[in-house]
Order: sequence, then structure tokens, then C-alpha cells
Amino acid sequence: MDLAIADFTHAITLQPDQYAPYLNRGQARAAKHERDGAIDDFTQVIKLYSGSSEAYRLRAFQRQQSGDSQAALDDYDRALAINPKDAEALRGRGFTHLCWNETDALNPNDALIYHLRA
Repeated sequence: MDLAIADFTHAITLQPDQYAPYLNRGQARAAKHERDGAIDDFTQVIKLYSGSSEAYRLRAFQRQQSGDSQAALDDYDRALAINPKDAEALRGRGFTHLCWNETDALNPNDALIYHLRA
């Protein structure tokens, strides 16, 4: 994974105005659980190409995993505004609602909810 990140970083230095290498590096960083770096890369994709529902969705997931559920919901909403048929964004938004907003009303013995919140 480190070699992939290095290659994407090199591509960014050669063409910093292209969004694809940031998207790719963000995905590689996410795979390594480097959430802050992934969020930064997805944010750069959005700055370069605000029509990327994928970047909003990927950033939303990282934000949700980092515990910033409100920001995650905002990003899922933006992804869905761009692409209302983005099933992954709908699913992610649903899990964020399930794990953040409604957990107090759910069964505290439900292991799945606590697994999803982790």
C-alpha cells in the first residue's frame, strides 16, 4: 500500500490540478486507516471537481468512522444531491443515522449496533 501511495503522490506532484490521483491516494490511505489523510485527499478532489459524488461519499464514510457523524451526514447529502441514485451513499447515510442518531432508543444488547459504531 505504501508503494501505491508513493506513486499517487508522485502523480500529484506532476499534475496537481488533476483530481484522480487524489481520489486514488485517498482510497489507499483509507485502506490503511489513515483517516485524516484520506479526508484531506477527498477534500482536494472536491475542490478540483465538485461534481464528484464518489468523493463526497468516500469522505463521508471516513468522517463517520472518525466519529464526526454530522459532517458525514452532510457529505452523504451532498453526494445524493449530485447523484440521487447513489445506493452506497443512501446505505452509508442510513448506517450513520442508525449508529449515531438512534442508538439511544435501540437495544443496548444489540451487538451489531455497537460493531457498526466502532
